[in-house]
This record gives sequence, structure tokens and C-alpha cells, in this order.
Amino acid sequence: MRLIPFPNIKNPNLPDTTISSVPIVLAVLMLAALACQAAETAPPSEASPPPVNRANYVLHVDWTSQRGGTNSLQILTSEGNFRLDGSQPNTVKVGDSEIAVSMNLSGDLRPLDSQHARVQFFLGRNVPYVTHSGGAPGSTSIQQRQEGLNSTFLVAFGKRILIQKDGNGEVSVLVERVEP
Repeated sequence: MRLIPFPNIKNPNLPDTTISSVPIVLAVLMLAALACQAAETAPPSEASPPPVNRANYVLHVDWTSQRGGTNSLQILTSEGNFRLDGSQPNTVKVGDSEIAVSMNLSGDLRPLDSQHARVQFFLGRNVPYVTHSGGAPGSTSIQQRQEGLNSTFLVAFGKRILIQKDGNGEVSVLVERVEP
């Protein structure tokens, strides 16, 4: 390592010396790094926001089909993501087989205040259908197609909202806030 001479400072009380600038630069850099780290870990000077009043939420989902069947489900969740994968109680006859129809509910619930929330919502099912039939008895090819409703909407807690209605049926949602 080559020392770079620092200009001599003449002081009658000190002997004539040459100081390396490398240790000085390193010391300054280390002090700057420590100052930056201390600034990052210092508590904020502003007052913290008030604590959020946390709660659980009950989602009631009701849907009817064009055949007049009524289905419903209820889940309890807190704010954030939710997901339910299951099967509907009824089956579908495909070829010679009775096949369960899967049901999926997923989404995200974000409270806006103590009376309202934003809900992102998917309600769907996988419906089996025949893609090939013939040949040997019982040789049927079956695939599944996903159908569903994907929507984002605002709710007032305790008030049912109709989120879909067409020739196939309708879907409504009720969200209730439940204090822990």
C-alpha cells in the first residue's frame, strides 16, 4: 500500500509529520455509514396511527340455479384472503357415471371502515362433460370445464347484495362483522 502524503500542518509545538489520507477517508466513511444506520432504525417522530379495530367476518353466499335449486355456504374469515374448495352435494350423470361437481370460493376482504368493506370474489365450479363416447361399453372420455363469477364489489355489513343474476340463476352475498 502506498501512502499518499497529507499536506503538513506547521505547528511549532508538534514535530513535522506526514499523515496518510487513507485512514482518514476510511474513518469518515465509517462514521457516515453509522449515521445512516442510526437514522434508519430511529423510531418515527410522528405519532403512530391509531390501532385498527380488528374483527372477524361471516360471508353468507347464496345461489340459485335455473332448475330452481338453492345452494348456500357460509365461511368465517378475518380481513385478507380466503379460499374454500369442496364439492356440491348433488352429482351430475355423465355417461354411466355419477360425478361430483366441485365448488370453489376464493377472494379477498378488505374493511374500509366499521360499516363497509371491499370484497374481491370468485365463486366457481368444475362441470364434467363427455368428450368421447363409443367403443367398448363404459368407455367414455370425460373432461371438466370451469365456470364461475369473478367480481369486486363494496358491501355494507349486514345488508345482502345481489352480485349476479341471469337466465342461469342468481348469486347474493351477505357479509356480517363479528367482534372477537
